Order: sequence, then structure tokens, then C-alpha cells
Amino acid sequence: MRKIISLGLVSLTAISLVGCSSKPTLSLNKKSVTAFATVKGKATPGATIRFTDTSTKHTEKTVADEDGKFEEDDLTSGTYKVVASKDDQKSESKTLKVKGYASTYDDSESDESDDDSYDYDEDSSEESSTVAPEDVNTADYQTTIAYDSLARTPDDYKGEKVAFTGTVLQVMEDDDENELRVAIDDDYDNVVLVGYDPDIMSGSRILEDDTVTFYGESVGTMTYESTMGGDITIPAVLAAKIDDQGQTASDY
Repeated sequence: MRKIISLGLVSLTAISLVGCSSKPTLSLNKKSVTAFATVKGKATPGATIRFTDTSTKHTEKTVADEDGKFEEDDLTSGTYKVVASKDDQKSESKTLKVKGYASTYDDSESDESDDDSYDYDEDSSEESSTVAPEDVNTADYQTTIAYDSLARTPDDYKGEKVAFTGTVLQVMEDDDENELRVAIDDDYDNVVLVGYDPDIMSGSRILEDDTVTFYGESVGTMTYESTMGGDITIPAVLAAKIDDQGQTASDY
């Protein structure tokens, strides 16, 4: 009888161990992303990562590869709840904020320690794809693409090289990426959001009311809220080179 009871306890213990799987891990890239809304991270291999817009409840999902790495590049502006799931288990949620084509994430809602974070070596991964301004061939950038075309059918021009000249209406500076709102040909109804790595300016700052010519890649549109509370959508360009002519005499 004792042997039967002992065997029964062993069997129950084995069943319990099989049924209790650990929660999936999840970490997101903590640095700003310069690509068009591309989010990278690491999770338990094979886990499904869901990005749910906290406002619209729309969900995008991807799956971590065998190394646990994943990417998601189909997120529009908004705040997302990010969760990894596998075998009916869910990770701690993280909050991801996507603004325009630059993405950063806020880990304040997660109870996980920094030991679980996954840091990408962005410097090494971007080094090969970043072109120095002096190496940019401005002749490769199409000046025949009009602002009206870029604004009306932005998806038709995603990835196209474009060049425009205009007046800087607003400058937003950050450590990893700066943004400009530029009125093309001084037309305040034709505004483009220009994102760029500060390093391409070699230490020089662009100021409001400067006249600039920028050469870059069209990345679609960016939507932001106006001071009146309405949404404004404008074309967005990731610049590889910016020629800053400064302010004209009439601006002083």
C-alpha cells in the first residue's frame, strides 16, 4: 500500500510540473528608432507578440524567431500595450509609444528588472546603412516629385528619393533624432515633416526661419494634433543631407 501511495504522489508531482510552464519573457529596444516605425525586441522563442493600440484597440502581431528576436514595422502613431504569449501564458505588459516615424518605449508599467532587457548594438547595425552627407549624390534625388503628389498619394512615393526647398517653421531636437516642419517654397499650406540624424549637420544647428534644401527618402505621412485639437496629416521625409542657407536679410 505504501508503494502505491508513493507512486501516486510521484505521478501527481510530474503532472504538476508539466502543467506549470513559466511566463514568456519580453523586452523592447529602449533607444529611439530612426527607421519608419520599426520596433525591435526579444522574447521567448516562438512567442506571439501583440501590439494593441490602447485607443482604437487595433492589434498587430508578430512571432519571435528561434533566437527570440522580433520586429514590427506596421505601427501608426499612438500608444500600444505590448504582450508576449505562448502556451496559454502571457508576459508582463509593456507600453510602447509611437510618434510619427520615431518610436520609443516606456517600461514604467513593467515589473521586470533591467536584467531582462535586450539591448541592440544600434551603432554597429546602422553604421553600414548610414551615408555621410558628403557622400550623398544630390543628383539621385528626384526634384520632379511635387509636394501635391506627395501629399495626395503618399503610399505611391514611399521609399522614393526626394528633394525640396523651404522655410523652417519649427525645430524639435532630441539626442538621437531631430525633426523640422518645413514650409515648401514658403507656402505655409504645404508643410513637410523632416527627420534627420543631428550628426549629418556636423555640429551646426538649424534654426526657425532658416531656408533649407533637404534630400531624403519619403516615408509616408505623419499625423499630429493641432493647437485647436484637430488632427493634421503631412508628408514625412527622412533626410540624408540638408543644406542650410540660414536666414535671408529680410528675416532679420
